[in-house]
Amino acid sequence: MPTVFTCEQVEQADFRIHYVDACMLGDSTDQQKVLSNIWMLTERRGATGNGETVVYFTAFNPEREPVALLVMANNNGSWVIEDLFSGQAGAGSALARFAMQWAIRDYGATANREITLTSLNATSCAFWQKMGFSMRNPLDRGHGLMIYRVPNSRPATPAGTSA
Repeated sequence: MPTVFTCEQVEQADFRIHYVDACMLGDSTDQQKVLSNIWMLTERRGATGNGETVVYFTAFNPEREPVALLVMANNNGSWVIEDLFSGQAGAGSALARFAMQWAIRDYGATANREITLTSLNATSCAFWQKMGFSMRNPLDRGHGLMIYRVPNSRPATPAGTSA
């Protein structure tokens, strides 16, 4: 039976505590790089007052141990997934879906909304494609801007035209 994860939006102070716990799960060099990047994002966001909205998400296993972390920012009206760490199989997917649904609810019925991220390699690209993202430029081959077009935010048909 697959593990059921509990995903939550958390405050920055709690996220930092979850980060310390999740570091125990980062056993590969790539995972350590992601964790390091998440820490830098958290520190930088905590030190700046640029009006940017940052939200933090944590996935917990059934024992309430943090097993995945995600940081998302909104500076110009669009949500951007900054980074995702997963220390347990399935936790990253669960947390990504949770954060995407959170952003979609935040957008409401606003037209032309999207969630973006930067993919750094083919593995990352394949993961995010499973989540519904597509490469802005398909020739980028896994490295570059990826976009998820929010399905509940299609533009209205302009007056005088037909659908």
